[in-house]
Amino acid sequence: MTLTETAGAEFFDERILDHVWSLVGGDPDAPRPRVRVAQDAPLAAGLGSSSAVALCAARLYHARLHGPALSDERAVEVAYEAERRVTRGGGMDQVAIARRGIVRLQGTRERRPPAVVEHITDAAQVAGLGMAVFDSRSRKDSGKHLARVRERDLARDPRQARYCEIVDQLTEGAWTAIRSRDWPGLGTIMNQAHAAMRDLQDMSTPAIEAIRDIALSAGFDGVKITGSGSGGCLVGVVSRVSLGEAVRRVGELASTRRIRLDCLPVRVDMGT
Repeated sequence: MTLTETAGAEFFDERILDHVWSLVGGDPDAPRPRVRVAQDAPLAAGLGSSSAVALCAARLYHARLHGPALSDERAVEVAYEAERRVTRGGGMDQVAIARRGIVRLQGTRERRPPAVVEHITDAAQVAGLGMAVFDSRSRKDSGKHLARVRERDLARDPRQARYCEIVDQLTEGAWTAIRSRDWPGLGTIMNQAHAAMRDLQDMSTPAIEAIRDIALSAGFDGVKITGSGSGGCLVGVVSRVSLGEAVRRVGELASTRRIRLDCLPVRVDMGT
């Protein structure tokens, strides 16, 4: 994703960019520069596109106002705070995008981005891992999902506590699989995570489940919803067949079953 200054229109909630502008020292009463986004990934689909735009905007606006480059740490702080003021999001996307590679984060109830507790940047660590994103072509709404989660927290909904317990356990298992390059094992954990998101968080839909069934039938080891769900994308990993073959099979099955989706092969950006 790239961001350039332009007179073009915004593609997402402009209030986030308003906050970014003021947080880097822009006059909140003066018109801020407009920006245009050029991207390959689906937007508003659970892939962190709004966080990527906020990070890019922080760097762009800071350079416009002050010249020197903005540090990654400060860019994350600005993007996190700007999005928090609009959606009350948790900051995972901003940190992961800025750091690149594979990151393990420790959340906090304090009003700040999560801490990085483990960070893998060695490209050899992901050898043999194929990944793809499946776009359902339906938009998701992070704000509604986050509001629902907060309501359940306040109500002490037992499903919320159970979900957190399961995710903590799965995170440990996922990191064990990543360190040992056990990609089928990682796929199993992703499938378990999806089940928890679907059954305890109401994050899936019939369309999402139909796409997931196609991906698993095509040979993907694991497929799960990404982002806040109820639309948007899934992410899948494959190792027992080639990524190209699995993507081809997805296309054939989607055509046969008349399911609309886009299957996009991706790679892990290890920051090299």
